[in-house]
Amino acid sequence: MERELTLRAIRQALNTSETADTECKRIADLADGRYERFNENNEAEVQSFHTDSGSIREFFQDYFTEVAELISLRSTEGILGGGLDAKLIDADGEIIRAWADLLFKEYSEKEEYLGCADHLLAVLRKK
Repeated sequence: MERELTLRAIRQALNTSETADTECKRIADLADGRYERFNENNEAEVQSFHTDSGSIREFFQDYFTEVAELISLRSTEGILGGGLDAKLIDADGEIIRAWADLLFKEYSEKEEYLGCADHLLAVLRKK
């Protein structure tokens, strides 16, 4: 939903000859992965950086090769998304562990899930 709103705002800004400076800045920032959502006072409420797993691997290779080895890159999404967190309140520890194990073993390293995860975990081994 938020992505659709962002894309709609980009299209609208590109089609408007009187685009405000802040709108131009937001569009430029999207090109390099930065994202900010502003409130009515034009203050950033949400700030994030979006990238892809290949860029993250490249970052570690460029800056950490001499001191650490990237063992794995994992997504940390899944168990709490889509309202499942409300259902887990009443679940016992065994059910929660089963969910966490399933997501960790089956989905956390697949490239298609890395690309859409809100958070990634880089597992490094010091050299």
